[in-house]
Amino acid sequence: MIDHLGIEVPASLFEATVDWYEITLAPLGYRKAFTFSGGSLVGFRDINGSVDWWISRCDDPTVEYVNFATHVAFYARGM
Repeated sequence: MIDHLGIEVPASLFEATVDWYEITLAPLGYRKAFTFSGGSLVGFRDINGSVDWWISRCDDPTVEYVNFATHVAFYARGM
């Protein structure tokens, strides 16, 4: 069982990434639940109340990002 997952994104992509996940996770019952650290950390709550998906903003301009393919599978009732 996975307790939670998180991704860190560059500041320039943070808002668009949060918006994208908010739309994408909604059919699975996820809703934006918390915003911390002056808006740089957002948690999403599932239908059971667990806040287990997090997105954080990286404000360090020296950090380089490489695109990695990521696969996350969710269990959906009725499937």
